[in-house]
Amino acid sequence: MNTPARAMCSFLFLLLVCLAPILSVPALARDEWSEWQKREDPIFSGQYIASDPTLIREVGLYRMFYTCFAIPKGAFDPDTVRATICEATSTDGLSWTEIPVDGQIKGLVFQGREEAWDQDIEGAFALKWKGNYLLYYSGYRHLDGYPAQGYPAALNVAISEDGVTFERVFDDPILSPTPGGYDNDAVYSPTIVEHNGELVMIYAGHCYTDCDYGYGVTLLAATSQDGLHWTKVSSPVMTGTEAGLEWTRDGVAEPGLVQGPDGRWYLFFTGLVDEERSIGLAVGDSPLGPWDVRPDPLFEPTPGGFDSAGDLAPFVFIEDGTVRMWFLGMTPEEQIVIGYAEATWPLLKAE
Repeated sequence: MNTPARAMCSFLFLLLVCLAPILSVPALARDEWSEWQKREDPIFSGQYIASDPTLIREVGLYRMFYTCFAIPKGAFDPDTVRATICEATSTDGLSWTEIPVDGQIKGLVFQGREEAWDQDIEGAFALKWKGNYLLYYSGYRHLDGYPAQGYPAALNVAISEDGVTFERVFDDPILSPTPGGYDNDAVYSPTIVEHNGELVMIYAGHCYTDCDYGYGVTLLAATSQDGLHWTKVSSPVMTGTEAGLEWTRDGVAEPGLVQGPDGRWYLFFTGLVDEERSIGLAVGDSPLGPWDVRPDPLFEPTPGGFDSAGDLAPFVFIEDGTVRMWFLGMTPEEQIVIGYAEATWPLLKAE
């Protein structure tokens, strides 16, 4: 692994070490859920890293946006390396090629602004909405964050007509931390769906300082009529140790939400316990829950493999009877790549 990735991945890892309050949610038995098959090798590694995949599916084409690194000086320097957003395309969702761009960073489509609140940007979600591409991302200042690098972080959006050339819609965030709230310190990792004529966003709210309601990371929600202006939902979507599960003891993060052919909503998320990371699944009748939770992770990290230190940040499509997942895999050396897994529909065998 190269020096920039080893040294700079630490700020991404910091975002995943968090605790949350307890909330009991019903858990269905393991044999009521379909089994998942994970590819043993990553499907995409990027130039330095490839993290937090989000996809748009078009006719004959998949677009994948992911967190990458920009190195403006052409050589590693912690003061100038920035988290940015890159893009790759594929015809099958498995073999990927960075889009052609000018400059040394392959696939780079959107960067933060120096001396602004969004010097670094990451954790994107991409949406095709009313003919335009919307790229949501979290931004923060580089190196001088509190309580750690990556904080405070807020959410913004960029727009594009062609899916390649993006411009900010607003200079200021569209969703900022609420003082004393579950997201007092950061708004990260949005996933957005359409429901009952409006857009519903589930995101990871981080609170480590001045927490009036709960410490750590919590899945929260917001709604919008236009994709640009958002109103927060007062109650958390999911928080704490779900149904007393050991592998989610220290919280849940990075949501991915999809509606199944059965009309129900399937919430994928990262489960946290100590430094372990694994991907979980819950099902509900609304994108806001309540949820029935699968009692075990969808699959385990492979010892010595690309995800030996954990699996995180799931993104899911359901296509032709197959549930397809792209996710972040990490090694103890903090090499971050994108893996792939799939299951046969239906995910839930029992009614």
